[in-house]
Amino acid sequence: MRIIKTPWITLIVCLPLATGAQTTDSEAEELDAAIDEITVVGARQLGAMRAKVELAEDQVFALFNDLNDDDGYDIICKKETRIGSQLP
Repeated sequence: MRIIKTPWITLIVCLPLATGAQTTDSEAEELDAAIDEITVVGARQLGAMRAKVELAEDQVFALFNDLNDDDGYDIICKKETRIGSQLP
């Protein structure tokens, strides 16, 4: 008897998924028809992107330092040259 129940359960579970996939396909086709053109302008330079990343990091660190209660857990970032190295 259990063998007979399994195909019915599979059919009941998969049927709504198949009908849902058809509606999303038609919605995707309508969306594709509505979008005529997408334009991406400009190219970012590596230095500008690096500066934005560093600014975002500083903002995250400042927010973390403001939100934590113990000053011992504050994040302090600075560039130091190690002894015997020329790289900061």
